[in-house]
Amino acid sequence: GVVVLPRANQWSYVVIETALTVPHPIHLHGHDFFILAQGTGTYSSSDITSLTNPPRRDVAMLPASGYLVVAFKTDNPGAWLMHCHIGWHTSEGFAIQ
Repeated sequence: GVVVLPRANQWSYVVIETALTVPHPIHLHGHDFFILAQGTGTYSSSDITSLTNPPRRDVAMLPASGYLVVAFKTDNPGAWLMHCHIGWHTSEGFAIQ
């Protein structure tokens, strides 16, 4: 699917959850992102315990049966792909642009 983020220099937050029992390395083109929360089970906003100096990555693991919350600033215009870094998962549709 396509997600439009029309405003420049704004923070965007992405919550990814899976019920699948395998982990997924999530990669974002065009930006580094900050990992705000990561764990197993269902995500709750209380899982973000600090916004001070979060890890900065371009790939992060979505745990099996879990969630990953990332943030990035819209400071590099373009149509960027966020996807599972396992090639056949992407070809099966585990991607957004």
